[in-house]
Amino acid sequence: APAGGGHAAPAAADGGVTEYGLDGATAVLRANAGESLYAWVHLDPNAPPVQVLLEWHSSQGRHQAWWGLERIPGASAANLVRTRAGALPRPARWVRLLVPAGGTAGIGMEGLEVRGMRFLLAGGGACFGATGVLDAAGNERPWFAGSLPAGARQLGTWHFLGARDLLAPTSAGPRGQVAAALALYDDPLLGALSAHERYQIFQRGLEGFIAFLKARADRADDLVDFNFVKVQTDIYRVRQIILGTSAATRLAVSPALAAIAQSETAVASSARIAGFFDELKAEAATPGASADGGATAPARSALPGTL
Repeated sequence: APAGGGHAAPAAADGGVTEYGLDGATAVLRANAGESLYAWVHLDPNAPPVQVLLEWHSSQGRHQAWWGLERIPGASAANLVRTRAGALPRPARWVRLLVPAGGTAGIGMEGLEVRGMRFLLAGGGACFGATGVLDAAGNERPWFAGSLPAGARQLGTWHFLGARDLLAPTSAGPRGQVAAALALYDDPLLGALSAHERYQIFQRGLEGFIAFLKARADRADDLVDFNFVKVQTDIYRVRQIILGTSAATRLAVSPALAAIAQSETAVASSARIAGFFDELKAEAATPGASADGGATAPARSALPGTL
């Protein structure tokens, strides 16, 4: 657990947005160039949120970073900086959320003084530990944890957590299906999935998670099939351009392709295809040869009384 205590607010009863924070601090938070802002969080495994949003208040306006799905509407203020920082972390474990203060992935806070902050959750609950600045060497400079910064006033309904509370911050420990979901999340066999995909275990349950993966696999299969057909179509068009329609059709349906496909190497396949093309060209250059390789039919003699 992080040091210094923490804080939490009751989760919204209807699965809506939980919001609280502080404002007016005289002990300001400032991030320098190359530093990041951090906040320790512990997601409730019995009621995991779908989004966590942190908002810092500076003299330039509001700066937001969020994790998970975008369910909390963004403010309309012109001076608001808003960025998605990544997927939600594993529940039932203290995790340090990080967002760069500046740069293209940051929230435009390098050198600015922060006097207020808000914590927002959508669709579930969480507890927070220390919040502050992480320098380039990986050292934390805590600003807000188990007590308000000097001069700050509390916004919303929430309470502080002591050091003992941080050891078991949620109302109930993982048990039953929740414990099974955590074990599945940690299973190395799911290591190929992204954090967002694995988090669906908690959002959808086991059956919903299976359906989610099946839908993604079906989508991938559809994309493969579509692109296979597209490539085949493009190949045939190239054949038409090079050989003409009749010869291209012969190449598409010719039994010679079966033998070519059985070549052991790409070089051998290329050589056999080249030979097939040479045969087509030779036939096209031979007088009296038809496009399908047969002799040209003789002209029909005109019969008396016919046109």
